[in-house]
Amino acid sequence: MDIRLYPLEELLKLAIFSAYIKGKEDKSVSICIVAEPELNKTRSLLLYSNSKGLTIQTDLTYIGIVNHILPKIKAGTVNTIVIPDMLKTIQKRQATASNFIGILNSLIEEGVYDVTLRDTISFGGARANIITSLTPELFYSRKLKWNRMGLLSRFIPFTYAYSKERTEAVFRAIRKKEINQSIREELELPIIPEEVFISEDMIKKIKPFRKALVDDEITRKGIKDGVPYYTKGGKGFRHEFHFQTLLKASALARGETEVTIKDFDKIKWIAKWINYQHKEI
Repeated sequence: MDIRLYPLEELLKLAIFSAYIKGKEDKSVSICIVAEPELNKTRSLLLYSNSKGLTIQTDLTYIGIVNHILPKIKAGTVNTIVIPDMLKTIQKRQATASNFIGILNSLIEEGVYDVTLRDTISFGGARANIITSLTPELFYSRKLKWNRMGLLSRFIPFTYAYSKERTEAVFRAIRKKEINQSIREELELPIIPEEVFISEDMIKKIKPFRKALVDDEITRKGIKDGVPYYTKGGKGFRHEFHFQTLLKASALARGETEVTIKDFDKIKWIAKWINYQHKEI
């Protein structure tokens, strides 16, 4: 059994390609992987680390984004920020972590304009997508707060668990020393962003993916009169754009400029894990 996480790897590739879609409403797609420790999250995240436009950040802060990352985004040398493990970035002092999440919120969606520390620095709406991972314990302890901030709707989640067969296959690979921890693939990305056409019929086909994800974002809020009550993360407007852009990114990754049924089938395959159900992979 091949122990690579091909659906996850494919989603990460599409997220990277999404930064090269040209269109007013097409924003590069951010990904948050949620899975237990030791389930190959970091290795998968680093698979494409040699590709252009990526920066790999082990420990990132608000100041680090302002002083080092935003100038590169503004200059066009960074499109995608990969944070292999979000743990270090959010388990800091509350004020430090809040500042970091706040600027992340802006960076992913509308972009960062003026930042005032001692002086005012203008970044002109610099934006990038984020690819990162968290353990379920850390993620679900913050899910309600991030829902309120609108952060969750800015990400596409990818959650999974290992089947018994995959677990046994990993142990066999370890015993035989068959696991390559440093495998890397360099993506052939476009030189400049390209327009990709998607038809109305193809857009309609992604409705079940978007609806299923929004329905799955229900978060328990508390107990009232002995009965649990819930809140939803949003209407799914951002996720509608996310899925459209992923379809376009799939076409672009194939070297085409029009979305076809091939791209829909790919997203349908990946969408099994685009939720918070931690299905086996």
